[in-house]
Amino acid sequence: MQRADNKPKKFIACPSRLFAFDQWHLFITTMELYRLHRVDLVVVYIQSVEAQVYNLIKVYEKSGLVQIRPSLEMPSTNTELDYNPNSETSWQNQLTNFQDCLYEFKESAEFIAFPDWDDFFFTSNYNIPYYPILQKFAEQNPKVNTFIIDRYMGYHESLDEMNINGHWMTDFWRQGIKYSTKDKQFFAGKNYGKAIYKPNRGIYGVDLHWANRVENGYTEIRIPLNKAYIIHARDYSVSLFKYSYLRYFD
Repeated sequence: MQRADNKPKKFIACPSRLFAFDQWHLFITTMELYRLHRVDLVVVYIQSVEAQVYNLIKVYEKSGLVQIRPSLEMPSTNTELDYNPNSETSWQNQLTNFQDCLYEFKESAEFIAFPDWDDFFFTSNYNIPYYPILQKFAEQNPKVNTFIIDRYMGYHESLDEMNINGHWMTDFWRQGIKYSTKDKQFFAGKNYGKAIYKPNRGIYGVDLHWANRVENGYTEIRIPLNKAYIIHARDYSVSLFKYSYLRYFD
């Protein structure tokens, strides 16, 4: 048992847990975006990763940007249960990890995000950190505790494609990431963005895309595209995009 964190932080990220993860190019890209946008801490929950990726994570840990934690995994063998309890939870205990991170940093962090590893979070310029954008909206809206960032379809080269194309990491950043800000993601008719929270404003529980336990009187707002947006860089076919753009990493 330990006390919750009490060292002030402006912005922390608690991404989804890593499971059978070998996408080192994706990890580096996401981490460098966090670094460029002045994220204070990235809490990395690990269930299973390829050994060389783990060594890479340790490099970021040594720099102070990463804190490594084991992802929750309940006993599934040698029990009286005839099922695996982990499979009965949302995304293999992912929400439990999220609540763990929320309550660890609830009193010390100004803002907390719970993204996926393939969520590339941009502001209008690499010189603009996440924090001042969110803080300005928070000051203007004292009863807002949830800030929705719109998420758009994106594509990134796989490791196999990188090898076939002979691409280095800089090639991947310049040629291997495509997206469209015309293709906003929806689910069940609802805009499928990702939420960033101001946890000291009545946030008591979070879900994958929005808060699920909020004190009465608080609400959410959506951040304009010209201020911030997320590219959900998955394995979508580029042909699905209405317009495809190339994002250059300088």
